[in-house]
Amino acid sequence: MFLVNEITKFKKKYSFLDEKDIAEFLSITEIVTLEDNDILTQPGEVKSYIGYVLKGLFRCYYIKEDGTEITIMFCEEETIVGTWETFLLNKPSGLFIEAIEPTVLLLLNFSDLQKIIRDNHNIARVYIDMSNHVLAKVLSIIQSMQNEKPEKRYNHFINNNYPLFNRISQKHLASYLGITPVSLSRLRKRIKSN
Repeated sequence: MFLVNEITKFKKKYSFLDEKDIAEFLSITEIVTLEDNDILTQPGEVKSYIGYVLKGLFRCYYIKEDGTEITIMFCEEETIVGTWETFLLNKPSGLFIEAIEPTVLLLLNFSDLQKIIRDNHNIARVYIDMSNHVLAKVLSIIQSMQNEKPEKRYNHFINNNYPLFNRISQKHLASYLGITPVSLSRLRKRIKSN
């Protein structure tokens, strides 16, 4: 029943897809379930798959030489997740992709997706739309990290990602903002008192 509901939502979002398109897409997917803290991908791996998150939440991060974790992105329901450098450029991943709550996703091999995209323009439209969403999100994150102070980045995150706020730990949020958990606590107290 869960999968039927998710497919119904997917069809509603992309109303130009017909039953044949959905069946063709599902024919190359595998349903994968992950628990909290399970790793989908880690640095050095070359896995050419892409996932569509049905339920749950991922964080994408890397570890600096000093052992500090830097969270670069969160991937929630109705988004795609994967290591782009791996499936586009066949390079080893530089990131960990970790489920931070119980997660269900449709996993597919990128080369299988490319074959379908060549022949099915509707599925190609969905892939382009999702890829554009990821690209816009990444560019926004880069711009924010380079140009904004932590307080502004925090407010931006809250204003644009509020549904995620209660789903992620303060440690992961601090890592995403580029500050320590202690600094995040101070920042939140300062904002609250204003």
